[in-house]
Order: sequence, then C-alpha cells, then structure tokens
Amino acid sequence: MGFDIVNDPQAQLAERIINLLFTRDYIRPAAPAFAFTCTPEQFRTLAGPPESDGNYPDAFTELGLYGRIGTLGAKATFPGVQKVDPLTSGWQAKLPQAARAALAQLEKAGTITSAGGEITLDAKAKTLKIVAPKCEVFTFAGNETGKVMRLSNGSRYQTVALLSLDGRELGESRSLLLIQMPNLAATKMKFANSRRNLLESWGQLPLLLEKCKADVELTLPAGFRVEALKLDGTVAGAVPVAYRDGKLRFTADTSARKGGVMAYHLTR
Repeated sequence: MGFDIVNDPQAQLAERIINLLFTRDYIRPAAPAFAFTCTPEQFRTLAGPPESDGNYPDAFTELGLYGRIGTLGAKATFPGVQKVDPLTSGWQAKLPQAARAALAQLEKAGTITSAGGEITLDAKAKTLKIVAPKCEVFTFAGNETGKVMRLSNGSRYQTVALLSLDGRELGESRSLLLIQMPNLAATKMKFANSRRNLLESWGQLPLLLEKCKADVELTLPAGFRVEALKLDGTVAGAVPVAYRDGKLRFTADTSARKGGVMAYHLTR
C-alpha cells in the first residue's frame, strides 16, 4: 500500500475491492487481447502536453474497456494478441467485429460491456455495473439490480460492493463483505471548480464522510448475521435485518454509527 492512501479510507477500501476482483480472478480475464505497436520513427513524431506524453491514444485506451490491451514492439509477437497501429487511420477496421461493435456502442450510446460480459460502463449515466459469480459492484445513484444484490433508494451517488471472502460464489458463501463508498473529503478541502478535479487546498483533519443510505436486498440463504465494521475492521455492532421470500434486507447507512460506517460483514 502506498503512502499516498495511508490516510484515505476510501482509497484503501477501493484497493481491497480491486484486489479481490482482479488479483484473485473474481472477474474473468477478457479473452480478446490487443497490443499497441508502432515503429521508432512513428514514436519520435509523437508530441503533446507534458502531462499526457507517453499515454495511449484515447481510442486505444477505450478498447481496454472491452478487452485486454498492452504494448508490443514493432517486431515482437505474443500468442493470442492482435497487434494494432492506432497511429494510422482506419486501424479500428482491422479489429474483430465484436470489438468494433462494442466501440461503436460506446460512441453512439455511451455504454460498453466487457468481452466477458461481467463489466458494463454507462458513461452518460455515470454508472458502473459488475456482476460475476463471486462479486457484484455498482457505482450508481437511486436504484441498481444484479443477480444477487438489489439496491434501492440510494440517497447519493455511491459505490456498493458485495464480495465473497471465502472464495465461494455469492449464493454459497458463508462470509461476505459489503462496502459502501460515497464521497469522503478532508475538512475545508477546496476545489477550484464544480467538477472537483482542480485542487486548491488539501484541507485538514478530521475526514468527513458523506451521509448516504441505500436499501440492500440480497438473494441469499436464511441465517445471515450482519455486523457493521469500523474502518480498522473490528466489529462496531449488529445491524437489524429482515428475511422473507428468500431475500435478506437491511439498510446501509454511513451515518448509522459514530465515526461512520463504510463496511459490513455478513456471516452464517
């Protein structure tokens, strides 16, 4: 863990979500793979603002929302990887039809689904939906539904992740972690614009956690106990739940306990 997130609970929780999703293969690696390639002569002609030098062209980066992307030298090859040259016009025409269709859908409607079918991004609605056997993760406001998790009455824009801790599929797991992440910022943190992407002041302690609720409905077997967790992982207390018609229900509320709540442990 880098020092830059040691005092940022939101970044630490996001890192744990990413770790489970991608280093433990909770998300299937995409089968299609594409490699950016160019000659040394082409590379020398590239120029741009200092902050973007060395970045992939935007169109090639977007291809990473569909499949795997990387880099290969002009003379190198790798099994199962298609080399493309995004510095030449019409390079997309050489992509497989499914990849071209995914990029066309992104350009037309702002939505794209990964080749494995588990990750869907809606750029216009600003939502992300991940549905896989061992995890479901939603970035949303209002309502969102997966196969196991249904969220409603989301009071703020937030990310909610349901993750298996014992490696079993969600419906079979006996230990689940639910993470709820709305906005979090330092006291008197100041931005120069409404998009909050130009920082003027880091602010000061204490960190402020946005008040945020969501009604959680999980298609799980009976017998689950739900406990709110402190940010150090210790138990803060039991959470009232209801179970009927094969659904476990409770309310995730960041302001339910002193100091805030961003995580819940579900066990049976």
